[in-house]
Amino acid sequence: MFTSSIPKVQKFCDARGNHSHLRWAPTKHNTLCKARSVWEVIRDSPDYSPSAPRLSFQPATLFDYVKPRTHRYFYVVQACAPDLTTQTYTKIMASTNEGLRRFLYSAPRASRWNLVLLDGSNVTAPAEPDFDSNNTTWQARWEYLRELDRNIKYTCVEPGVESTFRSILKVAQNEATTVVALLHSGSVTEAAIDALAAADTVRLVLILFDTGAPPGSTWRSAALRDSQLFMVPAAASQETMAALVDLALHTTHHATADLHGDVVKVFQRTDVLLQDGVTGTFHFKSFGSNVLSFIVACPDVYSIEESDVTFNGTVVPSYRVKMSMFATELQLSEDPDIVSVPYALTARKSSQRCSFMASIRGPVQEPRVRLRGWFRRNKVDVMFTVPQVIYAELLYGERPVKGARVEAVVYHVAQNAVATTDVQLRDNGLLEPDVSKGDGVYSGYFLAASQQGGWYSVVVTATGSQAGSNGSVAASFQRAEFVGSFWSSAYAGQGGVHFPPGTVRDLSVSRVDLPNVTLEWTAPGSQYDSGDGKASFRADMPTGMPA
Repeated sequence: MFTSSIPKVQKFCDARGNHSHLRWAPTKHNTLCKARSVWEVIRDSPDYSPSAPRLSFQPATLFDYVKPRTHRYFYVVQACAPDLTTQTYTKIMASTNEGLRRFLYSAPRASRWNLVLLDGSNVTAPAEPDFDSNNTTWQARWEYLRELDRNIKYTCVEPGVESTFRSILKVAQNEATTVVALLHSGSVTEAAIDALAAADTVRLVLILFDTGAPPGSTWRSAALRDSQLFMVPAAASQETMAALVDLALHTTHHATADLHGDVVKVFQRTDVLLQDGVTGTFHFKSFGSNVLSFIVACPDVYSIEESDVTFNGTVVPSYRVKMSMFATELQLSEDPDIVSVPYALTARKSSQRCSFMASIRGPVQEPRVRLRGWFRRNKVDVMFTVPQVIYAELLYGERPVKGARVEAVVYHVAQNAVATTDVQLRDNGLLEPDVSKGDGVYSGYFLAASQQGGWYSVVVTATGSQAGSNGSVAASFQRAEFVGSFWSSAYAGQGGVHFPPGTVRDLSVSRVDLPNVTLEWTAPGSQYDSGDGKASFRADMPTGMPA
């Protein structure tokens, strides 16, 4: 079936090389089985996809190589809260529903999925036995989500996460299953995480809203070890929270969506103040017969008239009841070309903020500009003076994309407020921290995590232009990915760790006009590549040199 990472493969055969697993699931092999390498085992698997890309620089999962015969998704949504009158919980529910709807509108539609709502009594909205998402329109999918309401209706202290996870295990024993849990940070327990982590066919994704209930160290260890974790700051605006949920779901499915067709977000504007209206145009490269999805989401869509939103010159339909958004789809031309699409929203002195998004969906065989990020460690321990490093790999098909502007936006929640830090990622090969220039892997130090503790959530963005493989005109692109979250054990007031200044590694002589010599170099930062570098330098020249 599948496991969540290649190291996890290594536990399915004993030291004598005996096979304790089913013959048709060789992805449970390890190097002890017939002395074969992990790659050889995967390659010989009947689940292996010959069109799978090479192992990139990003930490790999078996989804990079193996195509399960069937795949089921469970979306577990907390629909209750300790206090129905608390605005934070209402905002969490609204952003959960909005973000989930945004993603499902444009998501791959050839997988089996279930919606599970938790109200403290494990009330669920399970998939019907004969429900076939392969042969339904997206309108039917939204009708199927009718149980998901924007408002919290139930009061609960414990939503029933652990019992729900154990119920999911009963149907996930023989089928590759991804469980995406959208919960309050204090609702999921270590026992619930361990219940799913023990199943080798289950992949757990936690999208948690930081409600200020700090879990203990054992919980953090379990969450960071056995799941993919996205911590959404509940102190952020509703639109920012919804956008982070949407991005987290896109990231979750990047590892699995290739099984059914890829989804690439080509445009996004979040927290746009409407005022008298918004207009704009976005551009992207179309490859073959893709489907373009366009969404406008606002906290109060009922204040916008039916004819207020236009996309590519036509009025965008309103689906207020089931989707709480304006949305439409457009079939693109089969001829590869640069597509420019105008959009507009007519507002009437509106003070609310909305988001605009567009995604393309098409066959995975077609080349894409892909952005995938990761960070070096999921826990920053200030006992060890090793900084956090953020990476982003930018590829067009299998070729590195050079010269792009790649940044990481890091969210940190402190005292019920959200602070963001922008980190520029570079592909310069100067070893601090980027090792190889021009390989499409951009990297940068994030030192703030060594100064103040808590949860940090990382979003990487990339903008630039890339020509096609046939020498066509370069098309601009815009990509974003919610990488995940990590924990720092630093505490406020400690002062953190001071790192050494950056090293000059590209010193060169640009001009010689004796007795004057002009030197050039990249100015280092005061701490690695961050901050202002040293204001003055001393260059010594040996005496007795010929004039």
